[in-house]
Amino acid sequence: MKWLEVSLTARGEIAEAIADVLARHAPGGLVLERIKHATNEPFGAGAVKLRAFLLADEGLAERRRLIQEGIWHLGRIMPIPELSYQWIEKDDWNEVWKSSYQPLPIGARLLVQPSWIPKPEGDRLIISIDPGMAFGTGVHPSTRLCLQALEMHTKPGDTLADLGCGSGILSIAAARLGAARVLAFDNDPSAVKVARANMVHNDVEEIVMVEQGSLPELLAACDRENERPRILVANIYAAVLERMLEDGLADGVQTGGLVILAGILIEQTGGIRECAEKQGLRFQQVTTETDWQALLLTRESPPM
Repeated sequence: MKWLEVSLTARGEIAEAIADVLARHAPGGLVLERIKHATNEPFGAGAVKLRAFLLADEGLAERRRLIQEGIWHLGRIMPIPELSYQWIEKDDWNEVWKSSYQPLPIGARLLVQPSWIPKPEGDRLIISIDPGMAFGTGVHPSTRLCLQALEMHTKPGDTLADLGCGSGILSIAAARLGAARVLAFDNDPSAVKVARANMVHNDVEEIVMVEQGSLPELLAACDRENERPRILVANIYAAVLERMLEDGLADGVQTGGLVILAGILIEQTGGIRECAEKQGLRFQQVTTETDWQALLLTRESPPM
């Protein structure tokens, strides 16, 4: 059995968006490898090398076309190198997969690692993610900013909502940090399937409920149960966050609760903050990594 490896190296801030495109059309799996030291790779240290694997069958040409089309659209946002292709055998593919995915420490207490690696010694809380489940791997700066914020603010017994949960990495982190209940939502049914599998693998399926949906489904759940979470995290894109804020995102967290918004470029932060404050959220802090920021806000009063 032969596979076509599709690869490229990109800046860390756009790597997860590329991974999302590749994962949709590469059922053979996806590997993300952070480049830790300066090399002759494009963008040098801090870049991410992505490799996707396409089975050589009758659908190969169409999957390759869809990937090229998706990468072309992303290239309108930020320059992306040309895709590279090479043929590999099945056994080689398995070794590439496992050798390229390494544990990733985040913050002071968290460790994101592949599912087949034994739990290491030490006190870090393990978030085990299958590398074939590409979106939400901890590679993107926005994901790391959210994880760091959760590490700092999650308290034992907390309730939390995770909008646009992807792989479920943030929900798993919240459960590891002591949250008693997490509501996770994603519009993409494939992401819901992945997230549910990750909850089972991490033994947090009794804590985290994963459902298809977004803000309307969260607000409906809050009204149905007459309870709001203390923390709401949304790691999406700025335009989506702005629409959610206008549609009542502040009502998805209890008064005095914390809202963590990420997926925001530095130049977009002012607009998101202004929109959030109009909806009854008060600015507390902004955190930054490379060109990306996360906003931390509290709900001081119901939205107007």
